Amino acid sequence: LRARYATLVFEFQPGPVHGDAHVANLMRRISGETILIDLETLCHGPREWDLCLPAGYLRRFNWIPRADYREFTTAYGFDILNWPGFSVMAAVRELTMTTWLLQLATSNTAARREFDTRVHDLRCETYPRRWTAF
Repeated sequence: LRARYATLVFEFQPGPVHGDAHVANLMRRISGETILIDLETLCHGPREWDLCLPAGYLRRFNWIPRADYREFTTAYGFDILNWPGFSVMAAVRELTMTTWLLQLATSNTAARREFDTRVHDLRCETYPRRWTAF
């Protein structure tokens, strides 16, 4: 995976990356303004990282409706599913989603079962993923 990642040709210049950009990390103020929260993974890097998350939720997990994804890509002006590097970036994301869960797996039976499922799916490239969000 590391070797495949090293060959990626990114569409965008590096810039600010939230790291965990999804709708659960949006809050609407009383004024109607939407703000992004959960900034502990904010960094500078490939902006495709953030775009890959909603695409993966659609394509690899079926966690979001197609219409919501279409609305997002229309507003953004780019659909990462058409980018040749999507599958590599999605695989990296899934690996991080799995290794993150490992911290819970030693003390939580449900997390351990989910971790085992994820490791199995990563090894077998099973799609769509039948993962539970934690």
